[in-house]
Amino acid sequence: MHAVFDTLLWQGLASVAIPGFTINRICWAFSSALRKTTSLPSPMRKWTTTAVGLGAIPFIIKPIDRSVDFMMNKTVRQYYHIVPIEDKIVHHTRND
Repeated sequence: MHAVFDTLLWQGLASVAIPGFTINRICWAFSSALRKTTSLPSPMRKWTTTAVGLGAIPFIIKPIDRSVDFMMNKTVRQYYHIVPIEDKIVHHTRND
């Protein structure tokens, strides 16, 4: 049961909430900068902002995954009574 809760919490944070918020803020900042510094038409600004948001994904994955692992190791995973708490990323490995 601990594994189910841990997986749901980790996936909710590392795959949904934090990346969604991060990409939203990157797009907002880029869109604001384009609006203030260029005279591109609105559709071009929207598509450019979308491309920047999608392009940011490969750069935010590992830092978010590691941050969520660190945060969970220091908080909720201490209450599972699973010994020992691993210091490495325990959910998956990527070859990128």
